[in-house]
Amino acid sequence: MQSVGFIVGRMAFPDFFLVGAPKAGTSALHAALAQHPQLYLSPVKEPKYFLCDGAPPTANQRGPGDAHSAQEWIWRRDRYEALFDAAPPGSVRGESTPFYLYDRDAHARIAQRVPDARIVAIVRDPVDRAYSNWMHLWSDGLEPEADFARAWALEDERIASGYAPFWHYRRLGLYGEQIASLRTYFQKGGFMFLADSWGTQSEEQWEEEISRVLPPAQYPLVQLPMTHSVWHTMFELKEIPQMPSIQYWRRSGGDISERGADSAIVEVRGISDKYGRLMVLAIHNSDIPDGWEREGEDPTYFNLFSPHAYTVAVDAVMYAMTH
Repeated sequence: MQSVGFIVGRMAFPDFFLVGAPKAGTSALHAALAQHPQLYLSPVKEPKYFLCDGAPPTANQRGPGDAHSAQEWIWRRDRYEALFDAAPPGSVRGESTPFYLYDRDAHARIAQRVPDARIVAIVRDPVDRAYSNWMHLWSDGLEPEADFARAWALEDERIASGYAPFWHYRRLGLYGEQIASLRTYFQKGGFMFLADSWGTQSEEQWEEEISRVLPPAQYPLVQLPMTHSVWHTMFELKEIPQMPSIQYWRRSGGDISERGADSAIVEVRGISDKYGRLMVLAIHNSDIPDGWEREGEDPTYFNLFSPHAYTVAVDAVMYAMTH
């Protein structure tokens, strides 16, 4: 692993952040990266420090279970710094709090306190993400609405009542708006990984959204060959596999193309800055993140897909950390 040019002496805060959206696979990726000998991931996943402003998270915590969840937030600076006390000398330190992408105040705090940090954003198809979010809360007995569409429709009312961000099913998926405020991070070394979008319509919609953040005249979206260095940072990849969500794989009896002929070919494209550094890596027609998120649910699914999913993820993140 190449050395990363972070400021020497800023020992209290992380060198990089995994952000994105809840239910998009950051937990599994956090655990995988923590195994790398030159990386140190905080022992507490989602400390949420930069969601706070030096005070307990008392506001906007009025949804079912929110008060209990708020007790787990690490809002004191000394406790947050202590998360990285055990980091070996010379290691690259990181933490994972998906909500940092959603929270505009967190953007400002990170920019002020850790201006040279790398940010890796991991997102997921917004509708699938929202349904998984709802199912998580429903299964935990916190979501009172048994109908997903009804819960979705209640979002504005719930936000006005002070429900915490985890209840913001729709707004958490407005990645274009969130990432637009992070354009400067792309230009300063940020990196976005996108997967789990299927078919022509989804691909075209994503192209439209990313063009609002990175105008194609200045930042063209191009096919990414397997000779690109991103696929040779730790593992030597020869192809990007097509893998379905575990639900589709079970339901279809083992099929892998979720939109039939319209998603039969995996598309791998990227956007680079003026120096040639990859800022955005987009994999369409393959649900790479489910190989991290659902690996423990079915041994056959794990053996077929998870090892490949992790090699793709680790190469992408290692590239983001070293370029």
